[in-house]
Amino acid sequence: MKVRELVSFLERSGFTHVRTHGSHATYKLGRSTRIGLVVNHPNDEVDPVVLSNARRTLRSVGIELGDRT
Repeated sequence: MKVRELVSFLERSGFTHVRTHGSHATYKLGRSTRIGLVVNHPNDEVDPVVLSNARRTLRSVGIELGDRT
């Protein structure tokens, strides 16, 4: 999955961009659910560790990212 696809999915799911520090951006849903990821490289593949953490966080709030890798 490309970084731009993950960012697009997060935004469609209701996450909002909170801040960027260097190439790391943080997205937030509600008051406490946060996902931090590297986003300044939209054509790169998402790092497997970042993707795993994003899936875990999304699952905890009832959103399924899907099987696409």
